[in-house]
Amino acid sequence: NGPLVLDIGRTAWPRAWAFRMSIETADTGCGQADSLDNLRCASAPHPDDSSTARLASAARQARTSHPDADALQASALLDLLSGDTTRKVLERSISYLEMSTRLEPTPHRYTDLAAARMAYAANAGGARALVEALDATGRALALAPGYGPALYNRALALDLLGLDGQASEAWRTVLRTDSTSTAAVQARRRITAIAALRPPPAPKVGAIASDYTQYAKTAPLDAQLHAWEVLLADWGRAVLAGDSNTAIARLRSAAAIGDELLRDGRDASVSHALSAIRAATGTTATRVLALSHERFSQAQAHATRNEYAVADTIYRAIQHDAPPSPALVFRVQLARANALIYAQKPDSAAAAAERFLHHHRGLNEPLLDARANWYVAVLQFRLGHTDSSMSRSLASKPLFNEAGDVESVAATIGLESEALFQNGDVTAGYERAHRALLMMRGRTGALWRNNELLVLGRAVSRAGLQFAARDIENENAIGALNGTRLVSVVEARLARARSRWQEGNTEDATVLAAEARALISSSMDASMKTRLNRDADLTLAETLVGSHPDSAATLLTSVIAVDRPLNYSARLIPALVTRAAAYIALRDDRRAEADLVEAAARFDTTRAALQRAALQRAVMVQAHSVYDSLALMYLRAGQPNKALAALERSRVTFGVFTHAKSAAQPLASDGASLEFALIGNSLLIWTIAGRDTFFNRTRVDVRDLSARIERVRSNLELGTAAVPIRPDLQRLYDDLIAPIRSHLIGDRLHIVADAKLEGVPFAALWDAHNSEYLVERYATSISPTLDNALHAAPSTPGRGAVTIIANPSVQDSRFATLPLLQGAATEGAAVAALYAGAALIGNDVADSARVSAAFARAEVIHFAGHAILDDAQPWRSVLAVRPRGLSAQAIAMMDLHATRLVVLSACKTARAPDGATGGFSGFTDAFMLAGAKGVIGSLWSVNDDAAARLMTAFHSEYRVSGDPGGALRAAQLKLLRAGEDPASWAAFRLAGH
Repeated sequence: NGPLVLDIGRTAWPRAWAFRMSIETADTGCGQADSLDNLRCASAPHPDDSSTARLASAARQARTSHPDADALQASALLDLLSGDTTRKVLERSISYLEMSTRLEPTPHRYTDLAAARMAYAANAGGARALVEALDATGRALALAPGYGPALYNRALALDLLGLDGQASEAWRTVLRTDSTSTAAVQARRRITAIAALRPPPAPKVGAIASDYTQYAKTAPLDAQLHAWEVLLADWGRAVLAGDSNTAIARLRSAAAIGDELLRDGRDASVSHALSAIRAATGTTATRVLALSHERFSQAQAHATRNEYAVADTIYRAIQHDAPPSPALVFRVQLARANALIYAQKPDSAAAAAERFLHHHRGLNEPLLDARANWYVAVLQFRLGHTDSSMSRSLASKPLFNEAGDVESVAATIGLESEALFQNGDVTAGYERAHRALLMMRGRTGALWRNNELLVLGRAVSRAGLQFAARDIENENAIGALNGTRLVSVVEARLARARSRWQEGNTEDATVLAAEARALISSSMDASMKTRLNRDADLTLAETLVGSHPDSAATLLTSVIAVDRPLNYSARLIPALVTRAAAYIALRDDRRAEADLVEAAARFDTTRAALQRAALQRAVMVQAHSVYDSLALMYLRAGQPNKALAALERSRVTFGVFTHAKSAAQPLASDGASLEFALIGNSLLIWTIAGRDTFFNRTRVDVRDLSARIERVRSNLELGTAAVPIRPDLQRLYDDLIAPIRSHLIGDRLHIVADAKLEGVPFAALWDAHNSEYLVERYATSISPTLDNALHAAPSTPGRGAVTIIANPSVQDSRFATLPLLQGAATEGAAVAALYAGAALIGNDVADSARVSAAFARAEVIHFAGHAILDDAQPWRSVLAVRPRGLSAQAIAMMDLHATRLVVLSACKTARAPDGATGGFSGFTDAFMLAGAKGVIGSLWSVNDDAAARLMTAFHSEYRVSGDPGGALRAAQLKLLRAGEDPASWAAFRLAGH
């Protein structure tokens, strides 16, 4: 389990970012780097011939015998050190390392995984890969806190993500463990570079005019705010005190800022305010202006402390005095709109912002126009009106740019990231969040940076990257303490409390929640107290669901009471689901079901087809555990059928297969339907055979079962021979099929499996008693719901159009680095020869428009080419056709109700990412949502020749019978009887009928 020690030669291998690996090298640092954008190595480690041979030997082991974690790691390192930075090679390296960490986690493997993800980020991926790399370093350091390569990679990942507060400390940690190597040189340079990012401070009181001019030139927004909230306020106080010298000096300083901003074309508001002051000189209006400017500064200070009621009182007093300064009046109007937002009065705030925009035209004050549009954008977003929100946000962005307000430009990008996360475009959400954080580098305490870190932290936590989430939350805590707003400190503590609770650390979670509650009580505006107490109640309730469900339910009732009038479904749904969990713990199934029904209904009304796929999936995952608990409650009461109904509800309510059932479709009579669920340490199996339903419950070692499933999948993906993996295939048969063997009828098994069991290759399970694979006795198919499994589609030969897409050209497209698949072309021609009049589309003519049109006309679709699965956001998985691919989301929006069968002869097209079942899970769900009756795809990458043989055999059977399940079984048996191992034939499976 130690690091792989190799003799490393030094050959040129250009590589972005000087990450480190577990391999010991002569030079793993990057001495040339002097800025974040120049983190490049002119020379990097490369194995010599003997080392390459050893790695290659270990890699071959992965294919010729039972591969272990070391062999997988060696295979990955061979890829990573090869110099081939194409996406396919990097993804393979990551896949092997992920397998190795699941089989046998060690700090060295997690460090190599982090390195592979950084390589991917540099060459193909971006921000999401960097976040995943950060998480991998956290896992490595949890196992070995002082492991040098992991410490270095963590510092680099934090730095590249723009998490400055922790990056600086992480680089210092590197120095404490290593002060002499090239890694230490890099650490010192990065500490210096991060410190240099801080914005310049405001000139000291009494500074000369040129200092203010330079300040406005280098930090225009800070200078503008300094003029309004410090210099003009000081002028007002000096006037009221009769101190003319100070008053004149402050006006000169403000004029230096105003003139520079006007000269630079950024903003005229300071100049307009000074013009109004000059026009009032010598009149009684001067004192009105002086008092108004002083009050405005006071109001802004209260708003900064989240004391919005006090601030609003002062704003209204200024408006009542009607100071003769349009620039000041407009600024006060807009400040009031902002206060109304925080006072939870969205309609009034939106109306105030719209009135402002109507009257504030042509005054060359872009910052105020930008802020008004931005306030409306935020309000629209909270109400779920994403499109109009993004439109207003985009309108504000160029105005913020014009005003030099980089922080607010970053805020608009941050709002885009939140919308993208919520609406399902997770990768783009990471990219926008990353861009926003980089734009705010150096501004550790900025409010919008803290908000962005909250959004990113939630997204990363939902993705299961808990170590990265903790780093992001800690960065937010650092920023909040460096800022001026108490609310940011409270929100940071609540975020950390929620994370600790998710990790199972209820003690720390409770302490953090209590600290947040104390801060809320200490000094806070009433409306802000209500909102933050609501968040604190939700966080505390989450920590109490398991131990004190009655208290949790009470707290959640108060949370829901706050949320209902605002009608923010994104807030209500988690609260309802969590309260359902509390009611289940109290065995109050009536109330639990009521909350789950309402959560589902709200989810359905806010979901717009698959544009809400991520929200659908997030809610489904959250609700799934609650329905699991509901099922266990019914089982305790001796009601297994109600337990089955509860599990089905978690799939159907949040699923997408409403079209699958037809009143004209009969119940399946050709075999048995099986529903598997793994809850806690219980394996639950329902068998529906004819009109009878049988229930079986056994205790299992979940960790051992999961490891066996992972070993089987890894071995089959690597092409391992049958004999070494047969024991695992037998154990899986004994766990999953043997207990119900006596209830099975016919020659078909229609299977519904939950997330943990979705990856089981059922056809390859080994029945040791009869010395046969499951496929030798049954045809198997996978269904998303039991309702889908129970209703059979007719099995008759088709007479409709057959469309074959074979080896589509990827030149001049985003997939240009993928290799041509000549085997796919051969396969396509062989399949086309079996059907009279089949349309064969390939090479340059197979672009996305033509492929989409061909899909819409076809009864049978066969695709042989590249498919790219996106694990984190399966709706963005794509079939690789020019120019940018055909995404799963685009396929789902097609009308394919006339399509009987889709065959996807490509890599991993039947795999449900992250074991998703009942939610959107990529290609299979996309075609079925579009209306296709059945989809055949693969669970892993299959040798081209083997795939071609299987596909040809399949279509030879299917064209005669019209029975996809039976035809697939016949094809698999043909390869099996020809001596092929399961790796060649068990990858393909049927979803649907």
